[in-house]
Amino acid sequence: MTHTLRTQSLAAPGKVLWLGEYAVLSGAPALASSVGRHVLTHWTADDPPLQVESNLWQGAWAPGASDAPPQAALVQAALAILFPGEAYPGGTLSIDSGALGEAAKYGLGSSGAVAAGLCALLAPAGWDDDKVTRAALDTHDRFQGGVGSGTDVLTSLHGGLVELRSRHDIRALTPPLKPYLDVALLWTGVSADSRTMVRGWWAWRDRAPRAWQDAQDQLEQLAGAGITALRSADVPRFLDVIAHWTEVMRRVTWDSALPVINEPVSAALRAASHAGYVAKPSGAGGGDVVIAFQGSQGGRTGLAEACAREGVVLLDVDLYAPGVLSQRRAHQSASGGISSTGR
Repeated sequence: MTHTLRTQSLAAPGKVLWLGEYAVLSGAPALASSVGRHVLTHWTADDPPLQVESNLWQGAWAPGASDAPPQAALVQAALAILFPGEAYPGGTLSIDSGALGEAAKYGLGSSGAVAAGLCALLAPAGWDDDKVTRAALDTHDRFQGGVGSGTDVLTSLHGGLVELRSRHDIRALTPPLKPYLDVALLWTGVSADSRTMVRGWWAWRDRAPRAWQDAQDQLEQLAGAGITALRSADVPRFLDVIAHWTEVMRRVTWDSALPVINEPVSAALRAASHAGYVAKPSGAGGGDVVIAFQGSQGGRTGLAEACAREGVVLLDVDLYAPGVLSQRRAHQSASGGISSTGR
């Protein structure tokens, strides 16, 4: 069925993982928050053909009429799910993911935010949140080749601070605002390939199932303990969990030869420690960002100085941005619905 799309814009936030990396792939809970850096998506209706513009390539790409740029694989996956049979509407679709890393990938979930933003923007008005969520997860799975938990996508869709028990069980938590808990993000200066890291995790399981299972069990236990501590505002216990998580990941790095905590990550961990923060890799490790926590105020100046000494970057980024689903609902309420060509 065909509908007329209206001009529309949405901003899908990136994410940072607090707890649950790797273990979430086997059903353990994860804790993540959205960040105040976004993938911007904009739609303008016009005559056919569909034109897609992005900061990742030059000029406009017409799906179905010209070869896709190499960087357009994720957009292709979204369009295939949203517009089966290449029944594209006419107009211009613009995507800007530069805030989440253009010259280099920060590890803030840019691909998940693109999937979430495109599906929230282009889904037919009759689709509820669940259907938009399924489309976004399917888009990301197709792009990633089935590798990953969907945490990036779900956090971008829902926003805030979320506990993810499964793809169908997402629970909001009250953000632990300062001075209760200070949260900082440190970029290692190195971009990691999460898909390669995850494949290495599964390869370790196949090579050394007992060691892998021991690590999996410890990480799952720590994820649950950390979430419980945060819910009960037990900051010392939460910080203890973070410290233990990093020690487990050091052993994983040693036992598996998977470079979760390599030298760039170690430099960020040292900077955090020097400034009195407790820190861990966020995401698959091997680079990208480290997330650092402190249960008191006044440490940011010292943290910035420690980061400068270690050659890492203290990112200027807010947390707990609203998810793109809430923006979609607000636009629908204000304008009578986001419409598109859909099933």
